[in-house]
Amino acid sequence: MVSVVGLSGGAFAHAEVAGASQLLTKGPVYPAAMLVKNETGHVTLTADIDKTGHTVNCQIIATTNPGFNESALDYCRRELYRPAARNGHPVVEHRHRINVDFSLDK
Repeated sequence: MVSVVGLSGGAFAHAEVAGASQLLTKGPVYPAAMLVKNETGHVTLTADIDKTGHTVNCQIIATTNPGFNESALDYCRRELYRPAARNGHPVVEHRHRINVDFSLDK
């Protein structure tokens, strides 16, 4: 929970803001081609989380191995969140950061 206080025309506005929290956590699919090659990687994405908790506008902002990008995007698109809230009402959260690691157990 984050408190946001703003100054407007000499008056303070106070709002209680809570960020989105993940509800559906079925992990990403490890691409078969990357598994055969024993490749690992990390993909960082951003997404907007709408008032219903669905992700929209999933975008990759960093990747260590492009072979994982499509799987990371698919994962981002199917995730479900409890939406962010302001004063108890759902709001859109922009540019929510999602980190996806692809690693192999040794």
